[in-house]
Amino acid sequence: MTEAETDYLLARTLFPENRRLYMAQVGVSVQLSDRRFHEGETAHYTGLARWLRGEADVSKGASEIEAAFAINLGG
Repeated sequence: MTEAETDYLLARTLFPENRRLYMAQVGVSVQLSDRRFHEGETAHYTGLARWLRGEADVSKGASEIEAAFAINLGG
């Protein structure tokens, strides 16, 4: 699975607007986050889910989640 992530990341670099590559790469990366991080850590897929549901407070600027996912919210 790690090799697939590397391949998708390279492909996305070459074809950044390809929606299928984006969906596949994100899916692989989210699955791998379960192996790389402990539940409760920001970069674990449960942390991403909390952020997506809006439960995390990112209104304070550079929150832990914003920093972990390198997101510029432009606020």
